[in-house]
Amino acid sequence: MVYKLNDFIAQKIVNFIHKKSGFEVIVCDNNGTIIADSAQARIGQQHKGSMKILTTNCDSVAITPLEADASGGRIKEGLNVAIEADGVKIGTFGIAGKLEIIHPVAKIAAGMVIMMLSDEELKDNIRSQLQALSTSVDPDASDQLSNREIVIELLKSTTDSINFTNENHAEIYQMIESMNNLVFKDTLTGIYNRHYIYRKLPIDIISASLSEQSLSIIISDIDFFKKVNDTYGHLVGDYTLKSFADTLSGCIKREGDWISRYGGEEFLICLPGAGVEKAIEIAEHMRRTAENNVILYGKNIIKITASFGVCSTKPATNESVVNLIARADNKLYKAKNKGRNRVES
Repeated sequence: MVYKLNDFIAQKIVNFIHKKSGFEVIVCDNNGTIIADSAQARIGQQHKGSMKILTTNCDSVAITPLEADASGGRIKEGLNVAIEADGVKIGTFGIAGKLEIIHPVAKIAAGMVIMMLSDEELKDNIRSQLQALSTSVDPDASDQLSNREIVIELLKSTTDSINFTNENHAEIYQMIESMNNLVFKDTLTGIYNRHYIYRKLPIDIISASLSEQSLSIIISDIDFFKKVNDTYGHLVGDYTLKSFADTLSGCIKREGDWISRYGGEEFLICLPGAGVEKAIEIAEHMRRTAENNVILYGKNIIKITASFGVCSTKPATNESVVNLIARADNKLYKAKNKGRNRVES
């Protein structure tokens, strides 16, 4: 089936990406003509980068920082990518910004255009990928996932903003949710996994920076967890981890907050828009709740405590994920060294 871009869908995706990211974006049709523009300034113009993509074998054209500087402001650093359906280039999507940031956004947006053009095509695609994931994905082998699979969480978050043309979109939501669970959920605790952290946290950091807000993370670790396993066995240990994850989840109420299992008995909580004071308040609530909780497993009564490390980004700064986690981890070990069962920031 050959799809043809239309102005309505093109402008819809442009408006959505521009609103969510703040980046300038355009969509060109299969003739290289700009049919949607977030700045509403170049509609109807021919786009050279788009023409190159549509008339050659290349799938993308990047404008490097050096090229942008050399143009004297005439062009901006950015990326144009092909919008393809069934191997046919039906247009291009362009976005201006730092290449290391916008590359995945451009790829996702190009896929979303096709999703908006045909939900039936999307359902067939998701069915095949879901079947493949169900039979082959090792939850611990997250680095082996394809680019298509690792954007499922983003697709899930954006489908609410897309109006499909028939009444079957509920099936799409269900399939995306199933794939999302396979790729991003920790099988033991039911919360997000480490793979999710490295896909979602960069997006939240960028979003916080663009909106000039802070972002805080908390890293928590169960104190002396090895003693639980040694005393009661690993089944009780697993149950304790699940109970602790439920405790942490029950302590976050704000929209946009999320929690993931970072590894072993260590958990990461992300609080977009929260400053360090608010994050400390939430961490302290988690600490008290965990300390007061009684975990019952058969005849066993288990009591645990946990330590917490808190750190925040500054508004309008774009800190790396690795650095942010390292800072929080250092605070966690400071809490451990000071006697455990405490919050450090």
